[in-house]
Amino acid sequence: MTQGATPPARPSTVMRLTPVATVLDRIVEALGPAPARQLPIDHAAGSVLAADVVAPRTLPLFPTALRNGWAVLASDTVGASPYGPAALTTAPVRVAAGDPLPPGTDAVLPLGAVDAGGPIPTASDAAASSENVRATGAEVRAGQTLARRGQRLSAHQAVACVQAGVETVSARRARVAFAPECDPASRAVIAGLLGRAIANGADTEASVVIAPWSPPPTTVDGLICEALGLAPGEATWIAIEKGRAVLRLPPGLGAAAAVALAVIAPLLDSLDGVEGPVPSRSLPLSRKIASRIGWSEIALLGVEGERWTPLTVGDVTITTLARAAAWALIPPDSEGAPVGATLPARPFGDVP
Repeated sequence: MTQGATPPARPSTVMRLTPVATVLDRIVEALGPAPARQLPIDHAAGSVLAADVVAPRTLPLFPTALRNGWAVLASDTVGASPYGPAALTTAPVRVAAGDPLPPGTDAVLPLGAVDAGGPIPTASDAAASSENVRATGAEVRAGQTLARRGQRLSAHQAVACVQAGVETVSARRARVAFAPECDPASRAVIAGLLGRAIANGADTEASVVIAPWSPPPTTVDGLICEALGLAPGEATWIAIEKGRAVLRLPPGLGAAAAVALAVIAPLLDSLDGVEGPVPSRSLPLSRKIASRIGWSEIALLGVEGERWTPLTVGDVTITTLARAAAWALIPPDSEGAPVGATLPARPFGDVP
């Protein structure tokens, strides 16, 4: 906390706690989805596709060699062996991996399996048709779907799309900005956990603005919640200002981490148009989890063998964050979970 700053008070009895799910619904209703834009494919990873991505052409256009060797006609090599080489009626052609196969050939033999130095070239090994050859269209067919609408385009999918010749995609990516007065520690926590670029200062196109905590005024136009039913981070209050959701966070690692994971990450999924369930991993608990009724609480989890090990619930420290492999949001209607219960959790690094 900055020296001299007024610490945020815990919500008083007159400040109503709003459930996390209600907050998310209200923000999404107020903002609507992020606009779809045509993005260059090499800048689109992490965005949510607004339309299917399809291959523009068939690849390869011709059969190609998968290894360095000799392109031959497979039927010429039937029965060939080192003790009984087969005469090749079709002249072999030396090729490198990736080369188109010459006309009249349909297989590739290793370099040592062909003797092309004599008057009649011979093969000392038999080849099957299409052996060591990639057939036309084996990489991708024109019109084939490479990535589907509603999924967040991963880095490896973007690489595949580039190789297929895709140049642009229609995608959504809600923008997030830090208010100029945000403290550097909160910026580092949130940007690191979200794993995405966040603008510093004013960004007129940002859908979500993260601002430092201040006492909420008695009346706020567009108030979404005056206190968040989330531990840690309950002092957070949120309002819609000039068409943007402004989240005012109390200082400290716990509030920044909890709000980033439990509010901002799923909010960006909704604004970006993610379809289907978020990726999660379900494992049994090695110890029970206790949670307070009426509160959503962040649970940080380690993993040992094939079990989640609860590290903390409703609190975040440097040590528990460093040891955590995944996190789960314990819902407000739950008192926790017993030992052995299967708990779905979201691995770290799997956020927008």
